[in-house]
Amino acid sequence: MSNRRLLLTAILVAVSLALALAPIPALAEGETVHVVTWGETLSSIAERYNVSLEELLRVNALPNAHLIQAGQVLVIPTGQPTEAPAAPVPPSGSGRTHVVSFGESLFAIALNYGVDMYELAAANGIANPDIIRPGQTLIIPGQGAPTDAPPPAEPPPPGAPAASRQHVVSYGETLIGIALQYGVSLDRISAVNGITNPSLIYPGQTLQIPSADGSGNGTTLPQPTPTEAPVPVAGSAAPGVCVHAVHQDTNAVMDAVQGLNFGWIKQQVEWKIIEPSKGDIRWDMLDPVVNAAAERGLNVLFSVVKAPIWARPADSDLTVDGPPTHPGDYADFVGALAARYQGRVQAYEIWNEQNLWYEWGGKGRLSAGEYVELLRVAHDRIKATDPAALVISGGLTPTGVNDGYLAFDDVHYLGQMYAAGAANYFDVLGAHPSGYNNPPDDTPSHNSTDTTEFKGHWSFYYRRYEQLRDVMALHGDGHKQMWFTEFGWSSQEEPPLGYEYAADNSEDEQARYLLRAFEMARQQGYVGVMFVWNLNFASVAGSADEKAGFSIVRADGYPRPAYLALAAMPR
Repeated sequence: MSNRRLLLTAILVAVSLALALAPIPALAEGETVHVVTWGETLSSIAERYNVSLEELLRVNALPNAHLIQAGQVLVIPTGQPTEAPAAPVPPSGSGRTHVVSFGESLFAIALNYGVDMYELAAANGIANPDIIRPGQTLIIPGQGAPTDAPPPAEPPPPGAPAASRQHVVSYGETLIGIALQYGVSLDRISAVNGITNPSLIYPGQTLQIPSADGSGNGTTLPQPTPTEAPVPVAGSAAPGVCVHAVHQDTNAVMDAVQGLNFGWIKQQVEWKIIEPSKGDIRWDMLDPVVNAAAERGLNVLFSVVKAPIWARPADSDLTVDGPPTHPGDYADFVGALAARYQGRVQAYEIWNEQNLWYEWGGKGRLSAGEYVELLRVAHDRIKATDPAALVISGGLTPTGVNDGYLAFDDVHYLGQMYAAGAANYFDVLGAHPSGYNNPPDDTPSHNSTDTTEFKGHWSFYYRRYEQLRDVMALHGDGHKQMWFTEFGWSSQEEPPLGYEYAADNSEDEQARYLLRAFEMARQQGYVGVMFVWNLNFASVAGSADEKAGFSIVRADGYPRPAYLALAAMPR
């Protein structure tokens, strides 16, 4: 739930009303201008030009550091940009160019044309591959054509049915989402449109929608629905809560869980801390947690994340966490956990929010296929060691961004996981629905509040999980349960930048939203354990931290209204 400021702003930019370009203000000496690109944040722009966020807000008279929009013109008071704006003269013989559209990234454009991103950057004098602007003309080095450009359509033979149904891609849409909308397979819609990379579709692109029999007729098919009841899994009726019990007063933490009358806890296991060198596992950090939970009859979910440096690739971006070079190292670690805690740790979540760049090794490294390989080896090792333990797929986070460079949309990424064979390697699907400042029943078309920000895209709404369920059903996985391995609402009077929505939620609303979320999910029949984010992170990170707003216990240990409401919740 933390460190999402870049992606939150990208979503806001994508779903806000179009902003007419303002005339460039008169500039003082030393000032320049910057045109906001889709996906940028005010913080990243300030960092790029080496100015303070506060000064950038003041000069541009911006009331909200979170809300900027693509195409907006900002005055930069001082400093120099890290990227030279001028593009080089095209080399002799190179005639291919590409005009950047809103929402595109250099990584996606490079994939589209089958060229290396860094070669593309070098050909255009781009020092920072993260920064391109709509309307910018790029020189495409090398030969060939875009990899996902479909060949000209052949006219249908006489008497053949016409492919008359079309769909124009809107901002934020994904191919898997469009396929679900029309009730066709991802493979079929890709084939009909000559799309070789389902991650790359663009706003304004016109897609042909095939029918169920492949004829291309414009018959809208019904939405897929689960056809099988979920298989009962251990503890599926019990609510849970995310705790921070390592290096804490473990007994006090577990007593607080018991006070909720909850049956499950989730503890994140940071591999890089627990196994600082190969085979050197610090059991003293985990044993007290497992023992205290077992003494109270609590079920435990370990979420195993963050490869240690010794296991990371040599070229890793060590400013962010990521997966190991060899999935077998991860399998060894989770296998050791399963062996030591057999019968006392009931479930293992394999990674966390792997559709975000800072959870999967850096920008441009996202890969559902690589994740599924990690999932496969972990699943097989856990099942070989403790067959009764459940394997939960890493909870995907709603991002609203789908450039494949910084993030993949969670619905789209789940489709990629299934395409890579993930269905065979998890018992339960993990999900991270979140409500921001929206009540659980709200949707992009229904706003019951008087707030206007964090609206319009499904990523801002608790019911996002229903779309993930559609993907499961589409791939024949409707018999499995879904667990919310994190979900919640933040309430904070003075939230940090990027979490302004927390100020819109009172503590009483936080409590009501959580109760209603449980009520709604139980009516679905396929949602199993729901882990409230979080119990006690306020006391660990401090009351000013963004995680404190989600906590149901204050930094001083006293319960918030949400804790009291959940403790009294009917089971």
